[in-house]
Amino acid sequence: MFENKLFCADKTCVLQPKFIELLVYLVECYPNAVTREQLIENVWCGNQYVGEKALTNAI
Repeated sequence: MFENKLFCADKTCVLQPKFIELLVYLVECYPNAVTREQLIENVWCGNQYVGEKALTNAI
């Protein structure tokens, strides 16, 4: 069962599904830098209406 949780030592952090998608994409691209445009295209499926603040908050 996938629960969108990160574990570190004795702490658990629950993340929104989109944040998990973002994290997975960044890990897949490592060690390359990723532009905001690439994030919108690949994590938000090209939805250009994703606001600057929403993207910044997710990161």
